[in-house]
Amino acid sequence: MQSYCDNKVKADNIFADNIFKGQIIDVSGEIGTIGKDILGLHYVTLKTNELIHSVQCVFPKNKSDSLMSLQKRQSITIRGRCDGAMGNVLFRNCTIIK
Repeated sequence: MQSYCDNKVKADNIFADNIFKGQIIDVSGEIGTIGKDILGLHYVTLKTNELIHSVQCVFPKNKSDSLMSLQKRQSITIRGRCDGAMGNVLFRNCTIIK
């Protein structure tokens, strides 16, 4: 049996997906991790209040040099296309704004 809280979270996620998915958005936060996915694309995750999920910002291969000077816990603003929640909230084709 699902609680009201579980249903509310699912409804909020669907609402957010409908509003933000496909939009170009600036996101700011503290860097959690810097890595490379299984396709060889570099990404940065931003810390959230969630224990499991984060905001994952994936960069095109031609932008990977811009990640060389980044460090964990650094504050950053990134612009990218929101692809919605797929475990993490995923942003693609990202660039560093500041």
